[in-house]
Amino acid sequence: MRVLGINAIYHDPAAALVVDGEIVAAAEEERFTRRKHGKRPVPFAAWELPEKSAAWCLAQGGLTAADVDVVTYSFDPALARPAAEFGLGDPPPSLGLLYEDGTEHLGFWRSSDEYKVMALASYLKEATR
Repeated sequence: MRVLGINAIYHDPAAALVVDGEIVAAAEEERFTRRKHGKRPVPFAAWELPEKSAAWCLAQGGLTAADVDVVTYSFDPALARPAAEFGLGDPPPSLGLLYEDGTEHLGFWRSSDEYKVMALASYLKEATR
């Protein structure tokens, strides 16, 4: 069984090839595109698939797309649990979304640069001492 796994729904798109239960190859798209996170950080940017990493994985396994038995995808919206199950109400107000909003407000890239905003918190704490 030859399985090509694809992750592309959020940032850090990647591909992996598993043959008969053994991992043959795995790579993030960023390695090939030289773009941070592999693509522009747009939530649910599923249209931008990790084509280069998938091609590399197939080449590592000596396979073509026609040789693949199954292609899997890392997200099934039918399996996603509603935010209400996590006590977040409906729709998903969460700390993560708050960081996204703050990040965008400060002029950084939403769904990509939140770590910069989180790092600022350590300076804020120090400045208030």
